[in-house]
Amino acid sequence: MTEVIVPASDSAPQWFSASARLLVKRCGECSRLHHYPRPLCPFCMSDATEWLEVAGTGSIYTFTTARQKDGAFVIAFVTLDEGISIMTHIVDCDPAQLAIGRRVRMVQRELNGQTVPVFQPLP
Repeated sequence: MTEVIVPASDSAPQWFSASARLLVKRCGECSRLHHYPRPLCPFCMSDATEWLEVAGTGSIYTFTTARQKDGAFVIAFVTLDEGISIMTHIVDCDPAQLAIGRRVRMVQRELNGQTVPVFQPLP
């Protein structure tokens, strides 16, 4: 039986929009972006946060490759062009060809019945 992931209400807009765009939170008081999504700004504690669509491109800040019997997968922190970092998976690549600083873009993948944002290297 496949478990269906049910996002928390604070982050649901991000997950439900992942098929078309990548959303992060911006504070209406201090104007800073933050991720992971939460109702209060982690910088000034304002509750005046709003969703902002970002380009979905960035660079690998750091990564690790987890190897299993049936292959490998890459977990990474990607620094978006807008300046914030998110934890994600890097897909559609040979892990040996990855490097810190490599440019990536957001794509979508289905995981346990939910569309999630992941990243793939740019050529």
